[in-house]
Amino acid sequence: MQQETIENYCKTVYELGKGEGVKSVDIATALSISKISVSITLHKLKDEGYIDMKRYGRVKLSDKGKCVARKISGKHKAIEDFLEHCLGLERKKALSEACAIEHHLSDETVKKLTSFCKKHKK
Repeated sequence: MQQETIENYCKTVYELGKGEGVKSVDIATALSISKISVSITLHKLKDEGYIDMKRYGRVKLSDKGKCVARKISGKHKAIEDFLEHCLGLERKKALSEACAIEHHLSDETVKKLTSFCKKHKK
């Protein structure tokens, strides 16, 4: 399974579930993906240890999934802050751009963006 898919699903469950878990239909809606595609992917994520779920139950992140979700959420926030506050992009554009690039930047690059942003906020 692609790392970007793992990150997107873990982040979505993390954001929607707030520790209580989330229904697969809500994941499908949030990601604009068919329910059957979400179901297939969730079973793979369960097999790889990223989520816990019972048949017809709520999807919850395992410790492994929470780790992935926190890391990608942190990257997203750092990139979003950089784009909005350092480059001056409108919030909506910064959100969309951060989603597009969060999976492709190294941890080192994100740290440097954060450091740069602290020094150069508009």
